[in-house]
Amino acid sequence: MASTVVKFKKKNKRTSPLKQTKTDRWINPSSGFGGEADPMSRTYFGRDFNITQSQLDSLYEEDWVAGRVIDIPAKDATRKWLDLTHDTDNSKIEKMTEEFTRLDVQAKFNEAIILSRLYGGCAMIIGAFDGQEVDQPLGTIQSVDWIENVDRFHAYPATFYQDPDDPRFGLPEMYTIQRLAVIGSHTMSVHESRIIRFEGNYLPPRLRIKNFGWSAPVFQKVREALRQFGVSIQSGASILQDFITMAMKIDNLSEMVRDDTGEAELRERMAIVASERSTHNIMLYGSDEEIEKMGSPVSGLKDLMDIFFDVVSAAAEIPKSRFFHNESGRLGGDAGENDLRTHYDNIAAFQVNQLSSRVTRIADIVAEPLGYLPGEIKHTWQPLWQLSESEIAKQYNDTATGDVAYITAGVLQPEEVAVFRFGGESLNLVGMSIDPKRREKIIKALNNAPIDEGEILNEPDDDPNPEPDDPDDEENNEDE
Repeated sequence: MASTVVKFKKKNKRTSPLKQTKTDRWINPSSGFGGEADPMSRTYFGRDFNITQSQLDSLYEEDWVAGRVIDIPAKDATRKWLDLTHDTDNSKIEKMTEEFTRLDVQAKFNEAIILSRLYGGCAMIIGAFDGQEVDQPLGTIQSVDWIENVDRFHAYPATFYQDPDDPRFGLPEMYTIQRLAVIGSHTMSVHESRIIRFEGNYLPPRLRIKNFGWSAPVFQKVREALRQFGVSIQSGASILQDFITMAMKIDNLSEMVRDDTGEAELRERMAIVASERSTHNIMLYGSDEEIEKMGSPVSGLKDLMDIFFDVVSAAAEIPKSRFFHNESGRLGGDAGENDLRTHYDNIAAFQVNQLSSRVTRIADIVAEPLGYLPGEIKHTWQPLWQLSESEIAKQYNDTATGDVAYITAGVLQPEEVAVFRFGGESLNLVGMSIDPKRREKIIKALNNAPIDEGEILNEPDDDPNPEPDDPDDEENNEDE
């Protein structure tokens, strides 16, 4: 009977995607640097799943560091708030300020920023009454009754603008809003003209489409840094629990553990020692025994944990001096004033680039029932960085020294400096700017009569509507 030889074909090993990709790099075959044995050549970025709403809720509610990642930029952006301005009519500013206070606009903006950072987006719904249903475009506003924020998990884009020639093409036209309350919820369709959107971390268009048009939660990028920071703090606490260890030396230990009876005696002896120490703070042991306290080494622990302070602070883009409410910015570290100034500069940029357009939008909506024109009410952001008393005094002194130098050199007149610095409601410390017409009036007045600074400040350059001369007055003057 003839034998049959069966040949098995060797299966190809599964090739790693990394091996299929050719990468130009420096390679040293002798040491393995740059080759397949090099850990760097086998390291790649693995995408984790998107963080869920439940995880976002837990992080914000229970982790104090995570909560500060969300809250600090929102609080700083709305802490000093803003000043409403008008070109000519201060009474309109007072009325708008009353409306902003009634609607609690400052607190609503703070909440909207928190929700947008936490969940990746927030819809600020304007309760404007215009005689139409809320699923219709906003018409002529008769009153603004309320403002409410809804996070992006309860504000779903339902329909989108589909006209390619419309600048709003691809943007949401209608939202399905679920307003939550203790006693229940209310679902309604709201037109986008009645909503002011707040965004979280920027996402490119393709990723934003996957996210139903919303941005990304801040925690999506900070999650790993928060995990490392939490592990480092918990590990440090565990080391402190085992900081002191009791070592007990027994000469006949090996003989005692040979049988169950000896092991039981050993455990009983250890229990007695522990009991006496905890009850009477006394340790009893025989001449053939020795008890020693052994401490766990913690050298370098502080420096190691400081690294994670730096990591979480950098990931959150908040300086340690602000993040951990410590003047030095770290536990025993150096001052962080420059970092704090940079942080406030970033917040000021966020106010201008992200919040100003939304403030203008809500100001125009609130102003319409009052009869004001769009854009009539403007706003300026109050500075976040406040000078100390010593810094203010130095600024006064430097300004005065510079003014004296210009007066001595004949560049400025003393009266000119007085008008510029002290002619307004408060001291003006900005750089001097020379008004040629005002300067001419000051010099002319100095040559003829004592100067009236208030008159020079308020006197118009040219009277567009001069009053005609009264001939009767002229006759009376001649008779006199």
